[in-house]
Amino acid sequence: MSWKILLAGLGIVAVAVYYFYDPASAGFFPPCPFKRLTSLDCPGCGSQRAFHALLHLRLGDAFRFNPLALTATPFLLYDGITGKGLLRHPRAPWVVLVIVIAYWILRNLL
Repeated sequence: MSWKILLAGLGIVAVAVYYFYDPASAGFFPPCPFKRLTSLDCPGCGSQRAFHALLHLRLGDAFRFNPLALTATPFLLYDGITGKGLLRHPRAPWVVLVIVIAYWILRNLL
């Protein structure tokens, strides 16, 4: 079995789980260990709820839960589906790192 088929199948299962189960109320989604230890939000905090809201086309809720996750989704989808895009640029990891760190700091200050 090709790893791409396996990965696609796992992705479909993950999307189905996030569509049918709300991470805010279903008890089997893992909590953020960083938030539990520090009471601060990490860059990914709210991503599970944002993905659930996005699947239900509630863009306002998705943005409220995690603006960075919602903003990054089109880029990640395009890059993942086409195999090309902005994320393939040699400087992309550094740009992404700076954006994530800035977002992490700002979301805890505001």
